[in-house]
Amino acid sequence: MTRKLTPKRRIKPTLKAIAQNASHLNRDALLELRTVIDQLLEAQVREEPGAIVKETQPAITEEIVEPLALLKQGVDVWNEWREQHPGINLDLRGVDFSGASLELINLSGVNLELVNLSGADLRGAFLRSANLRGANLYMADLLWVNLEGANLQGANLQGVDLYKANLSNSNLFEANLSQANIRRARLLQANLEAANLVEADLLEANLMQANLSKADLHKANLESANLIEGNLEGANLLEANFSKANLRRAKLTQTNFHKANSNAAILKGAIMPDGIVYG
Repeated sequence: MTRKLTPKRRIKPTLKAIAQNASHLNRDALLELRTVIDQLLEAQVREEPGAIVKETQPAITEEIVEPLALLKQGVDVWNEWREQHPGINLDLRGVDFSGASLELINLSGVNLELVNLSGADLRGAFLRSANLRGANLYMADLLWVNLEGANLQGANLQGVDLYKANLSNSNLFEANLSQANIRRARLLQANLEAANLVEADLLEANLMQANLSKADLHKANLESANLIEGNLEGANLLEANFSKANLRRAKLTQTNFHKANSNAAILKGAIMPDGIVYG
């Protein structure tokens, strides 16, 4: 049986007497005594002049491991926790975030496979190296978002706003980007193989060394886009707008340029659909 630690009389025992009494306690009692001492010391620190009083809000510790519980506390709480615990792998696979306000949230490296982010506000969010394979981002606001190195294979990005977003080195294989606003976005070395870019707006987008082979760019706007050394082999460029685009050393073999607008486009060194190197 654990002995009670509360003294019967109000006395000030000496340190020697306390030590002698404590030596007779069992292990559980000693652990309980240590807890009481820690609490008393903490209380004294609070009462000392000039001492920093801790906030009444619960501290974010490693004991909080449920990511959805953290998100419910708000983006600021989530970002603070992520900054303090950068090495923890998080899995939010299949979660429904449709219409959620997640502006500036840090979801870098998080597993977001098959999540529903349709209509969500992700302006300025950090999604670097995140796994968004098969995710639904229909009509989401991705303005200025950082998706560098992210996996968006087969994701639905129809109608999304990716204005000035960073998608460099991202995997967009067979992704649906139809009617998306991708103006001035960075897609350096991005993989857009077999992607759906029908009627997408890529005005002044940087697609240098991007892979657009077999992509569907029907009626897409690529005016003034940077496609230097881009791979567009077998792509559908029917009625696409390439005016003033830089296609220097691009691969255009077996592409469909029917009714495409290439006015003032730079094609020096490009491999044309017939296999001949231009200029």
